[in-house]
Amino acid sequence: MGLVEKLGEWMRHHRERQEEQNMRRVTDYFGGLLKKRRADAGAIRQSIGDYRDYPEVTRKQAELLLEHKFFRYVHQMGYPEWRAVMGTLEDTRYGMREGTGIPRNVREAAESPMLRLAAQYKVLEHEYTRRNAPQPPTPGAQAERDAAHRLLNYCMRESDLDALKRLALKGDKPDDSVAIRHGLAEGYRKIWELSREWNEEQRGDNHDIMEQIELRMAEEKGRLMRQAAALYEKKTGGRLPGDYLEAVRNERALLHGLARHGWDGQKKVPQEMVDKYGLTGDFSEIARLRWDYHLSEDNGDLSRDYPKAAIDLHNRGIRERAARELEKLEARVFPERAASRERKAAHLRTDNRASPTASVRREQKEPPGNNRQAGETERQKPPRARIRM
Repeated sequence: MGLVEKLGEWMRHHRERQEEQNMRRVTDYFGGLLKKRRADAGAIRQSIGDYRDYPEVTRKQAELLLEHKFFRYVHQMGYPEWRAVMGTLEDTRYGMREGTGIPRNVREAAESPMLRLAAQYKVLEHEYTRRNAPQPPTPGAQAERDAAHRLLNYCMRESDLDALKRLALKGDKPDDSVAIRHGLAEGYRKIWELSREWNEEQRGDNHDIMEQIELRMAEEKGRLMRQAAALYEKKTGGRLPGDYLEAVRNERALLHGLARHGWDGQKKVPQEMVDKYGLTGDFSEIARLRWDYHLSEDNGDLSRDYPKAAIDLHNRGIRERAARELEKLEARVFPERAASRERKAAHLRTDNRASPTASVRREQKEPPGNNRQAGETERQKPPRARIRM
């Protein structure tokens, strides 16, 4: 290799190293913008525009936008600066080369960060339009939305399953895109409206109404958690991971204890479990009754009796609700236990029909005068004749 070839090779390597350094500097700056608690959409758009003629830089920026979940919430579509980021991406050389039209072959489209980002944007944009300008979508808009859903359902399967699992077990709210695509958005919209009502009542210091709103919010959250659990178990096809099974076994054990003994006021029950299985109302009423009683004692009022009857009433509600939810959980996740429970119940019913001693014991338990047929038989007997001496 001659001197000219060596010099050309050195210049080529030097240029590649310089491009790598520039790429690293640009991506570090861009990633730093995205790591902020509230990303500066204007600075992000400016950075994309500065390198609009460098497709590799723009591709890396699109990957970072996906990694940091830039388009997450529906309300972002109401701010022009957030929408302008997508418009700036489309105007770059990379954006014009990739396009935003999602093809039928989602496997190929999943390889393009630009198309995945455009699909997230379209899902949120269509939902924002549906909420704020409700009207029947045009066939073109419907096809565009369906294509975006199809692509995200394909390339975000694992992350969606993880989000559904966290919601089912811990009540963690998923991104709006996940909630929309899996039919959970309406429930979260109701929770948001209830939260706004709660803030209004708080300004008016209406504590009773605030407590009622909190119960409705907990009920809606529990419904979403149960819906997410059913979706997760269906989408995994019965092949549930070990951590999920362990968590559900713990839920089953807790429900079993509540169904048998109720709540004694001492055992710690996780709040997500209380919300998930619709026990918030009874738990909060028991806690309120106990608090009022002990507060009156601390204030020196010893004339009040312990509200045992009211507490027992709510405890009965906890046992009944826990028993119903336990039966549903076993039928859904532990079918062998549900089958065993059904066999035991059928065996007991058969024994009660076949065993004569069971009916004898039932007759002995009945108080005298309740058996109408026996009373009529006694009346039909002729009176005993008296013997005259």
